[in-house]
Amino acid sequence: MLEENARKKRRIEIRIQTHQRLIVERAANIKREWCRECGAQVDMVRLEKATALSAESLRSIGIQVNADKLHAIEMADGFLLVCIKSLME
Repeated sequence: MLEENARKKRRIEIRIQTHQRLIVERAANIKREWCRECGAQVDMVRLEKATALSAESLRSIGIQVNADKLHAIEMADGFLLVCIKSLME
């Protein structure tokens, strides 16, 4: 019996909980605009910058905008601005 207990392996499970916080310095490419979905003034970035912040492809971001998973507005100059708040959720 003692020999059987010695052969049994112990299993230790370690769980690590992590949190991620993104700090974006205000720069020329960040604009403060009204977001309809948030109902507030929020920081927004152009579509290309949103891909860099989220590490997702341009196509993926575009799909999420079209599916209303990301908040976005189209500016008069044709550029799409993405709400950073919705991007980080």
